[in-house]
Amino acid sequence: MFNIKYNHIYLTQGDTARAILIIRDKTTHEVYEPKDGETIKFCLKRNKRQEEANYEALMPENKLHITSFESEKFYVGDYMYYIKLFLNNGDVNTVASGIFTVIDGCAYN
Repeated sequence: MFNIKYNHIYLTQGDTARAILIIRDKTTHEVYEPKDGETIKFCLKRNKRQEEANYEALMPENKLHITSFESEKFYVGDYMYYIKLFLNNGDVNTVASGIFTVIDGCAYN
C-alpha cells in the first residue's frame, strides 16, 4: 500500500512507491519546471535532530520512486520527510514536508 493524504505519506514495508511532484509558484500558481542543473531530493529521517538522513533519493523529472527492495529495509514507524529543490543560484527551497509512516508488511500479507 502506498498512499498520500494531506502531506502524510503511508507505505507498507516492502512495497513500491511512485509519485510525481508538482511544484507551483506561491504567487502566480504556475507550475515550476526545474531548469537544467537544478535537482530535487527526497529525504527521510527518524527524527529532526538527526544530521544524516535514513534515506535519500534524487527525483529526476519530479518523480519519486522507492523500490520494494529499498522499502523492505525501512523500520516500521514514523519518519519525517522533506523534499528540497536545489536551484542553480545556490538557493535551496523545501517544497514539501510531513510525516512518512512505514506500515508493517506482515499485517497485510
